Amino acid sequence: MAALANEPKLHHFLPEAYLRRFADERGDLWVLDRTQGIVRRQSPEVTAAERELYTLEDDGGERDRSVELVLADFVDGPGQHAIRVLDEGGRLSGEDAGKLAIFVAALYVRTPAFREQHRQLAEQMRDSLIRGGVEPAAEPLPDSHPEAQQLRAAGGVRADELLASFNAMRDERRPYQNDFVKMMVILVPMLADAIHRFEWFIASAPPGKAFVTCDVPVIITRPPNHNPLMGVGLTTPGSDKIVPLSSRVALLMGDQVVRPMVGHTTIDRDPLRWTNEALVRRCERFTMGRSRTLLESLLKATGIGGTMPPQRSELRGGPGFDSEPAL
Repeated sequence: MAALANEPKLHHFLPEAYLRRFADERGDLWVLDRTQGIVRRQSPEVTAAERELYTLEDDGGERDRSVELVLADFVDGPGQHAIRVLDEGGRLSGEDAGKLAIFVAALYVRTPAFREQHRQLAEQMRDSLIRGGVEPAAEPLPDSHPEAQQLRAAGGVRADELLASFNAMRDERRPYQNDFVKMMVILVPMLADAIHRFEWFIASAPPGKAFVTCDVPVIITRPPNHNPLMGVGLTTPGSDKIVPLSSRVALLMGDQVVRPMVGHTTIDRDPLRWTNEALVRRCERFTMGRSRTLLESLLKATGIGGTMPPQRSELRGGPGFDSEPAL
């Protein structure tokens, strides 16, 4: 697909309209920078964004930005409509709940942190194949080959073809980028379906208090007595999922239930503080909110200034949830 002159090149992994729901009265964000250990004021227009983040690129350098346009039209716009309903104290219709599920699914997989986790896992699997003595396939088996048909029926793949695939992704102009974008597109509807079947609670912040958000905005808690060697993901039984939707409201999700319903509650100050501190601790680099005082308090309480972000791979579950305590 030929690139158009007016196609956006700066892609927000946290949509700009979403970020504005955490902005102050001037429309700006207060941003906690984990690397520098500071809090600064910043416009949502240039926050949580990366050039060509969702752009596909072929061997000749031709760029396809259609995924960014699809996200804006079919994920971000409808998702903001659902959040607006909640921000104004309303109740979600079934259609709006579906829109919000898609939006939250995208928040989970569209971030640079998730892309880096994907790269690390691919590199680990590639190294494991090489250490096992696997040689990359010169070319894949034809579809008509009996072994290829048998593997396809079983959902499998030959080790040599898998290694060749990793090598090809590694040698691209932007290593693993195309596979990240394609995987994101596949995962969003699958995860949205699972999210839609969770038990939901819409949690409002106490009067005068606010939620923050960060560049890894989906919290997943580790269930009590969960095997520490096992990863934790969206569908892990017993895990709680927390997603800040605005400075006023957050989505709390439990396990999948037969008849999903949406409850509403106002949380106390202590759970709100726990949530905000958890978001700060899990951030890749940036946490955003409407109050400088709040962000500076969170920076001091968590002590993350100048520290590295949490480890997100090692063949574990979703990004950033491998060491935090459960609620």
